Amino acid sequence: MDFSPFNDYLLATCSQDRSHWISDLNIGAFQSCGNQIKASGTLMAFNVNGGNGSNLCVLPIDFCGRSNNDLPGIKAHSDLVTDMDFSPFNDYLLATCSQDRSIKLWDLPEGGLTEDISTALLTLPMQDKRVENVLFHPAADSVLASTIHKTIKIWDISTEQEKLAWEGHEDQLLGISWKQDGTLLASTGKDKKIKIWDPRNPGNNPSATGGHDNHKDSRVCWLGNEDLLLSSGFNKTRQSELIMWDARNLGASLTSQAMGTSTSALIPFYDADTKMLFIASKGATSVTYMEVTNSQPYITQNSVYMGNAQQKGVAMVPKRALNVMSCEVNRLLQLTKNAILPLSYEVPRRSHREFASELFPDTPGYDPAMTATEWFQGESKEVAKMSLDPSKRPPVTKKSCTKGGYDPAPTPVEKKEVVSIQKPEEKPFIPANKPTITQNSGVKPVIADNKPSLQGASASGESIPVKRPSGKKFVVAQTSKYRHAKGSTRHASSHITNIRNIGNIIFGECDGFHANIERAAVPFAGAGGQIGIFELNKPGRQPESEIPAIQNQSMVQDFRWDPFNNHRLVIAGENCRINVFDIPEGGLVESINEPTFYMLGHQEKIHFIIFHPLAKDMLLSASLDLTIRIWNLETRQEVMILKGHTDQIYAACWSSDGTRVATLCKDKKLRIYDPRQSNMPIKEVDGVNTGRCGRVVWVCQDQCILVSGFNRNSSRQISLYSVSNLSKTLSELVLHATPAILIPYYDEDTNVVFLYGKVGNHFLNFMFKKKIHLKPFLYWIKVDHNEGYIVPMFTLKFGDVSIYILEVSPEEPYIFECSPFKLNSNYQAVSFLPKVSCVVKDVEFARAVVLTKMNIEPISIIVPRVKKWESTLSCDQWFKGQNSQHRTIPLCPEGMQPLSTVPKSAPAPKKYESHQELERKTDEQKKEELLNAMVGKLGLREDEPLPQEEFEGVDEDEWDD
Repeated sequence: MDFSPFNDYLLATCSQDRSHWISDLNIGAFQSCGNQIKASGTLMAFNVNGGNGSNLCVLPIDFCGRSNNDLPGIKAHSDLVTDMDFSPFNDYLLATCSQDRSIKLWDLPEGGLTEDISTALLTLPMQDKRVENVLFHPAADSVLASTIHKTIKIWDISTEQEKLAWEGHEDQLLGISWKQDGTLLASTGKDKKIKIWDPRNPGNNPSATGGHDNHKDSRVCWLGNEDLLLSSGFNKTRQSELIMWDARNLGASLTSQAMGTSTSALIPFYDADTKMLFIASKGATSVTYMEVTNSQPYITQNSVYMGNAQQKGVAMVPKRALNVMSCEVNRLLQLTKNAILPLSYEVPRRSHREFASELFPDTPGYDPAMTATEWFQGESKEVAKMSLDPSKRPPVTKKSCTKGGYDPAPTPVEKKEVVSIQKPEEKPFIPANKPTITQNSGVKPVIADNKPSLQGASASGESIPVKRPSGKKFVVAQTSKYRHAKGSTRHASSHITNIRNIGNIIFGECDGFHANIERAAVPFAGAGGQIGIFELNKPGRQPESEIPAIQNQSMVQDFRWDPFNNHRLVIAGENCRINVFDIPEGGLVESINEPTFYMLGHQEKIHFIIFHPLAKDMLLSASLDLTIRIWNLETRQEVMILKGHTDQIYAACWSSDGTRVATLCKDKKLRIYDPRQSNMPIKEVDGVNTGRCGRVVWVCQDQCILVSGFNRNSSRQISLYSVSNLSKTLSELVLHATPAILIPYYDEDTNVVFLYGKVGNHFLNFMFKKKIHLKPFLYWIKVDHNEGYIVPMFTLKFGDVSIYILEVSPEEPYIFECSPFKLNSNYQAVSFLPKVSCVVKDVEFARAVVLTKMNIEPISIIVPRVKKWESTLSCDQWFKGQNSQHRTIPLCPEGMQPLSTVPKSAPAPKKYESHQELERKTDEQKKEELLNAMVGKLGLREDEPLPQEEFEGVDEDEWDD
């Protein structure tokens, strides 16, 4: 039957009458990795505050009203209960798992608890690590799945045996889900993988795909008996999202849908009978109702219920417990901090006298389709369906838990041999040619390259080790120690403001803005290739006009400051010349029209220029003539030509020791040169995805190369390659789609890479070719057909706002994402300054200047470094074969004592407490001190007589009278 909620007006109601709620509960504030509430056809169970979350409360499904603090419960475990599940064939059989590494089965009395219970029906063998999830088989009796860290185990609880175990994830498992017929099991974990496994045929390679891009909590839900799978998680921008997969081919998702910026995991609940999907989130107040279809758009959002209290969990009530005569098609139980609210979904009808069969298709019944033994032997059967018509339902009675082996004191089970399963290999998946609908999710499925491992188990529950390849496994922390790096814009008094006529039409390989420790160079718009020079130590508002500038007399292609001479600026022009300008001390007072000297050698336009990191007066340049030339600025001569490129050269970078050069080319090849050995590449690799532009930088002590480019979807992509093996990427990171390239700046001491964008003509060319509407970005443009680019005639309105921070490592997981630094407004370009400009007392590890629409603003980011940017070789020494390393200097300011040399302060004196003094004295000493105190109080001495001794007495004979 094709059921669609669009055919009827569906209402979600939650009674405001508190008498319909279960109120005044003591849920507590502990965190559970499970859902904290589950429901069967007759009972509900939920976590309650028991000190450490080890207790559960069980109530009838129709219970309502105010509770009290004496509600009977289950003293379930010695530590936090992480998950629970009711048997689909026995409303009174509850499975629980806990951080105490145990799994227990509970036989609950009919009608609910009348007193606390602490003795479980049975306890499965203790596990090595905490148990995260438990889930009953949907078709076979007495079959239970559980997750322990990275392992999924399948149990036959009628014999208390662990039958199968599978370790197929590289990190902790987060969720599992059975297909409705029980033939397949899906899982998701912190390794960002989604996998499908046939437990009884593990020799068949499990299907796998890259899931959500963020390793935060995720869930997976099988959509009934369909070959559809739904996963919930977070993307790289930490937005929650839903993704639908075709279980027959996980190579590509069918659709994805963003669900907002909630920080908690989305928990899906699916009704296979009506194809109704409910999405709830712990910590939120809303529940979203959606509809699932087998064709586009696959998922349709229909309504959102907004409550008043944050939910700690949500449970779906089985269909046989619904009030079908009121047309209640589904009911959710919303667990809040101190109440349980029933959320009922009803389809209004004029009359409720008759059963609405069109709203209630037959649903799986009470009786299992097969026994555990039959299922483990390979049988597959579906549960027989039953009608929800009250007149046709059979009476339901409590099943005996001693049947099938549920004996509280079971007889010893004879050990049986369990087959040990060899470790299979995963096959790569080819994405299916199916339409994909994405609503700004930014998700790119990645084929898993890890291989899952399977292990068997003995009848006693002890795992049988599986032979694994020898070799040391490297374990690395999953977070970066720089993840809390904080950036800030310095005070406005240090800003250079009101810079007019900033040029944006800069060649794509130029960074667009450069600064050293003393001054900044900013390209101006207009003819002649003008570059303004601004002294960083002279902040303030600039004049409206007549700013002195360098006149290059040709359109600027690229420009750089000499790292060993703060007064020298080198400019590459459109006329193939490299002009060298010397800036006078104190800055420009008038425009400069002629360079100090120039060099000429290239036959076509120059793309970019780069200085050697160690050798003084050594410059590298790349041109459209497909050559790279190395120059000696001291002799003003070309000394070497590097060849081998077949297309436009996008980028080049010297290694940190200055011995090698890495280049990136439009022919999608990454090349490595050793200029002193050969003018041809010593290594090269094909297939580097850079799109229309790219950048390259050496990282990890020159062991790796990081490439910044674009993938086929025009999304920014960061790729990491090992220099020893360039044929395979170590790791890839995909960011959101944008036409602006990310320019990397690498900090050698901290292995931190800063990535920032710039505004340039490649931005406009991309928008022109893609026919993107330009109105939101600029007021007016004109097209220069001769030059082939778009010239903005008025103010640009776009640019990046974030500087991304990554830590890279030569070992797994290779790339750590840190918190990006967001500026107050969009910027046009960024230039990082030498480390000697950092203020060590402020724990400042990086400083940069940002070019905004009209200002130059200094920014600082906090982590230490000890290297100074200074030359250690001359150009001639480098060509003679000498190598060197960066010199280091202490950055400890004068008068500041290192913390390691500060003497330790003496411990503070302990507070005097009288009871400690009394504990050290004997009873005789205490008595003596008490007597002395009394004597002193009375003012008496030992040699003085007592007052009564001085009284005159009465004669003896006087008493006789």
